[in-house]
Amino acid sequence: LPKGHAGDYNQALMDLGALICVPKNPRCLICPVMSLCQARQNGTQDQRPVKTPKKDVPHYVQAAGVIIQRGRVLLALRPSKGLLGGMWEFPNGRVNGDPARGLPNALKTGYNLRLRVTRHPRAERSRRRSRSAHKQEPLGTVQHGYSHFSVTTHVFRCELLSPPKETNLKWVPLKDLDTYPMGKIDRQIAKMITSKVTPKV
Repeated sequence: LPKGHAGDYNQALMDLGALICVPKNPRCLICPVMSLCQARQNGTQDQRPVKTPKKDVPHYVQAAGVIIQRGRVLLALRPSKGLLGGMWEFPNGRVNGDPARGLPNALKTGYNLRLRVTRHPRAERSRRRSRSAHKQEPLGTVQHGYSHFSVTTHVFRCELLSPPKETNLKWVPLKDLDTYPMGKIDRQIAKMITSKVTPKV
């Protein structure tokens, strides 16, 4: 560095990068330090700067259960630490294969819930007309990307086979869902069910 002119030197380097040594079509012929540039000497100036390859972002498939009784829906409180700490969510879990088939086991493991997936009314009408078996259709599907992974969530209407036992589970009136803090996925599910699902009374 030039003694006593470190600031000027740094500013000159920034100006050089902004005006001459640009990523696309560098202006080498008017560069005052062209003779010192190894990239120019090697003919690789158009390959600079070297971009770091982006890492593959993992993608997960999960299923969420919408459990409604008497105008209330069952929510779970997330742990206070970690991703979306202290927020509320619809019981969910990662699944492999058919999301509807994997959901009961995922919620039994994660929330100690015993339940079954109920048929979407549209799928039930179709099944009756065709007299053949159909997969349970989800109420909807939500896709969301975080900084280090992405998620596809299939949402199903479910029916409990026994009362919930875990203390982090709570029955919440459908009309109060907007007052509970949630992540983006669960907020979309909340909007989905308040517009599509008629609660049983």
